[in-house]
Amino acid sequence: MRPVTMVQDKQSAKRVLDILESLGPGHMHACDTEVANIDVKKVGPVGNGNVTCLSIYSGPDVDFGNGPYVWVDNLDSADGTLEYFRGFLESKTHKKVWHNYSFDRHVLFNPSTRINVQGLGGDTMHMARLWNTARFQKGGYSLEALSADLMERRKKPMKELFGVPKLKKVWSVLQHKLQDTTWHLETSADGVVSRYTIHTFATRDALLALFPYKTVLFLEECVCVMLTPFVLSVSLPSNADEIVDFIQAHSVTVPGVGTVCRFAEFDFKAYGGQAKMESSFLNFKRHHPSWHGPIEGEDLVHNVSRFRDNELERSLRMGDSLIGPEMYMTRTMLGDSMFHSTTGGGLMSQSHQLLQSQAIHMALGGGGPHSSEYYWLQKV
Repeated sequence: MRPVTMVQDKQSAKRVLDILESLGPGHMHACDTEVANIDVKKVGPVGNGNVTCLSIYSGPDVDFGNGPYVWVDNLDSADGTLEYFRGFLESKTHKKVWHNYSFDRHVLFNPSTRINVQGLGGDTMHMARLWNTARFQKGGYSLEALSADLMERRKKPMKELFGVPKLKKVWSVLQHKLQDTTWHLETSADGVVSRYTIHTFATRDALLALFPYKTVLFLEECVCVMLTPFVLSVSLPSNADEIVDFIQAHSVTVPGVGTVCRFAEFDFKAYGGQAKMESSFLNFKRHHPSWHGPIEGEDLVHNVSRFRDNELERSLRMGDSLIGPEMYMTRTMLGDSMFHSTTGGGLMSQSHQLLQSQAIHMALGGGGPHSSEYYWLQKV
């Protein structure tokens, strides 16, 4: 367990505040709150939620009596302890680092506490957005993802620490209750350590080292934007007639919609022999089963489904090698015959067990066109 200094009364609060004051105005303090009575998926932090605790981390060399981690309890019998830290939180000289500062500032200013947080020293979420605006597709901006990438030390998410499985034994329930306090203290300390470490000068220098590369990429993009019109003005004129002919040949005017690509209309009369369009039609039909397309397309769906059913049934009946990777995923279509013997409802025969084993192996390790309707389309 981490060496956490718990604050639950005025005396312990004064001891911690004296140490915080002695560190001086230039010291950075990582802070975090935990909030109850709020569903962030439905409402925002303004006027919603109550702060149950405050975590503070001022660096590995600061000892508050039981180590560098401070956990201020503000729940149940310790309700109101957070009031002792009003001066520290509202101070403009004591610099505080948060992750999503606006959220913590709003919940602390709610009616239950009315603390007007000042002295922003940094916000690791906004710093990450300024550093890399494309992390939405590469990990995101959560403290868990940032600590894993920048510190090589992943912060355990709340679901992992507090996710409660279905417990059936009395001792398991009691054991879970006994561990609850320890988990809460550890995860609170873990969060503020990540905030503090991400905001250090070493991390800043590592981020600054990446800016020259981003500058080069930015300049390359600017050059491309400026040169593209000149490149097109040279290459396009000689091909203008071909481009216009292609657009006219593959466009169709739809009443109420306008001119669209003929492929998007699933024109089987013009492109019926092209596997790409047929595969797109099958995929669209699978996601929108109530939609009815052209007659040729509906016939294609019927033929592919019938062929797939016949091949799977033949494979089950004869014990042959697996025809396609969707075998394991078609239990609802084929019934329980794949998983039980067809004679007497007992266990599967050896050939069926082998077949299921192959299906699981291909389903887990497969991919590409063989895991979609395209596989069966090629077989028809």
